[in-house]
Amino acid sequence: MAKKITPLKFKLFSGGQITIHRLQCLTCETKACVRHCSSSTLDPVLKIQNGVPVLADDKIPTEKGWCIECLACEQDCALYGNTAIQIEFKVHTHVYPGQ
Repeated sequence: MAKKITPLKFKLFSGGQITIHRLQCLTCETKACVRHCSSSTLDPVLKIQNGVPVLADDKIPTEKGWCIECLACEQDCALYGNTAIQIEFKVHTHVYPGQ
């Protein structure tokens, strides 16, 4: 029985989340998402394993700032890959006195 390919989801330091719809990655010829991916330690956050992106080190918590949230994975995937990455950021609003 083939292993089911599920989306890769991980939290970000800003409170957002990256979701990679890895089923789309199977037919991607470029694997563009990993080309410019770097972390706060300059090591990549993502690597390709069995034809799909995975966390390069799943022991390091991404929500602690390992991913620098540069958007390179999403941009390269949209331009050269299969548009499989979605990045969500939390938007904080401020209420100022007198409003």
